[in-house]
Amino acid sequence: MVDEADIFISHTWTADSWLKHAAICLHLNFKLALGSAISAWMSVIGYIAMTGLTSWGGCHILVVAGVYVPTLLFFLVVFYGHRLGSLLHEQPTVWLDKVCIHQTDEAMKAQQVKALPVFVARSREMLVLWSDTYFERLWCNLELATFAKHGHVEKVRFGPLWLAPWLLSSMLLDLLSTSLLEFLEIAIPNWTAFFMVPLDRAFTETFHLEEGSRQAGFFAALAIWCLSGMCYLPTSIPGCVAFRRKVSNHKLMLEQLSRFDIRNAQCTIESDRPLVEDQVVELWSQESVGRPGPQPSPTPEVESPINREEALQRFNAFVQGPLLGAVVDAIGHEAHVPYHLCVVAFLPMNLYSLVNTLGCDGGPCESSAASAGFQSVGWYLGTQAMAWLLCLLLTFPLTHPVLLRLIRLAMSYSEGYLQTILAVLCCPLAYAYSYVCGGIIWGLMFVTVQDYSPEWLAALVIYVALLVVQACGHQRP
Repeated sequence: MVDEADIFISHTWTADSWLKHAAICLHLNFKLALGSAISAWMSVIGYIAMTGLTSWGGCHILVVAGVYVPTLLFFLVVFYGHRLGSLLHEQPTVWLDKVCIHQTDEAMKAQQVKALPVFVARSREMLVLWSDTYFERLWCNLELATFAKHGHVEKVRFGPLWLAPWLLSSMLLDLLSTSLLEFLEIAIPNWTAFFMVPLDRAFTETFHLEEGSRQAGFFAALAIWCLSGMCYLPTSIPGCVAFRRKVSNHKLMLEQLSRFDIRNAQCTIESDRPLVEDQVVELWSQESVGRPGPQPSPTPEVESPINREEALQRFNAFVQGPLLGAVVDAIGHEAHVPYHLCVVAFLPMNLYSLVNTLGCDGGPCESSAASAGFQSVGWYLGTQAMAWLLCLLLTFPLTHPVLLRLIRLAMSYSEGYLQTILAVLCCPLAYAYSYVCGGIIWGLMFVTVQDYSPEWLAALVIYVALLVVQACGHQRP
């Protein structure tokens, strides 16, 4: 027995049980899973630092220790972290309604419905496992109405059932793309230097540039990075399915919130409707609603009675206004992805940045640095590390917002087979845009370090600033 619950879980019984399980696990274990993966990755960095940063060139076991193990750990902790956490600290208590409301004894059912405010009011937050039928269920609306009355808007957490499959499938596809890039490193050791010279010569001849010019080196480095982006081509097409589902389901959720009306909700047993609606009317017949800020004075208030329709409409207005605003602030519109999820979706490639940098393009670090035109291994590793960092923070997170906007555009102005074709084409287009943006970073970085000039350094700084502005613009809900 407990006096209060940490999380009140609100859901529809008809929604897929695996999706609900995944949503709950993601809500409970996401931070622990991410922390575990990063800790494992940092452990690898620590071991490498102790054994010598330049001694791992061409060592392909790095991808196992630095990518596969942390990624596997992330997935394990996402689904089982609450069991591990129970050994380390007290786990949150959860209130689940599945067996708490009697379905055959009408007197007991009425008593339990009356007591629902007690259960909900003693919960610290509400986790809404949204499915496309959530707002159609009257009992779910009662739970939401009760918590909204006794709690605060910001304590309502939305866990859309599409979120966990979308995020986890994106990570698995990214892991596959990372594996393809590593396979290229194994098949053609130091392949970037292998292609750099012919590309430099090709750009010199095509654009009539001076041999060994900064411009030719810039275009060659840009092209090398874009070629590495080809590893995403096989996985971008299957990813289209998850992204289309994300756009349509997210849009449906926001539309349901914006036109919400409790009177349109369905009830499996129609005789329950008066009982549930009476409870909502009783809750929302008062003027005050739980909001952030100072609590009301204990002095009794004089409340003017309002009719049934006005009370129901007051709850409708709350869902259509403050609750919708809170959801948009938290997870944005249908073409929006929070920045931290954009970064986590590319977690395998983020982890691979260490492998690629310290692996020295699959060859000995000294020879790889010389082939790439660097005077020392230190400058070679430092330049790659900085270029990777800028790409991981500013260009990779652009991919999904750009892709979702393109898919939304395709879904708005087409239908049927044409819509499917356009949506499929959007995927490689979004990845190409991201890699071109990243390629410009690599080109500017390499030219600035190898053949320094104030003009090229200024161009790099200005370009990074523009990417920051672009990233901030894409992250606005």
